[in-house]
This record gives sequence, C-alpha cells and structure tokens, in this order.
Amino acid sequence: MAFYRMLGQAPIDRVQAVLTFWWCEADLDADPEQDRIIAAARTSTLPTVTVPTSYACAENGAESCEVRDTDPGDL
Repeated sequence: MAFYRMLGQAPIDRVQAVLTFWWCEADLDADPEQDRIIAAARTSTLPTVTVPTSYACAENGAESCEVRDTDPGDL
C-alpha cells in the first residue's frame, strides 16, 4: 500500500523518482544475494563502478563493467 500512497501523493515531476525507488526495492527483494548486498552497502564494502566507467561501458555495449572496491574516503 505504501507504493500507491507515495505514487498518489507525489507531484507529477516526482512520479519517475517514486517509480524508480519502488523498482529498485522490488529488484533487490528478488535478488537471492540481497542480505550480502545490504550488509556490504551498510559497511561501505559494496563493490562499485564509477560513473565515467559505467558511461564508457554503456557506449561500448559492454555486458559488464569492471567493478572495484571503493574506499568511502574516495567518494
């Protein structure tokens, strides 16, 4: 019900953000490794991809990008 409440109360310019939020929630809930991902995110040990690397991978049509561990101080 929270989905419908958030979507119904969102100004029209925030609808996409609400949908993206709930899509991410549903996608994470379906991931069999969700506990590991959540724990890694909370301890800042979740492997990441930089925006420029992600952009380059998308332009090159790469199936996957190099993922690296990020020191929280680098962010």
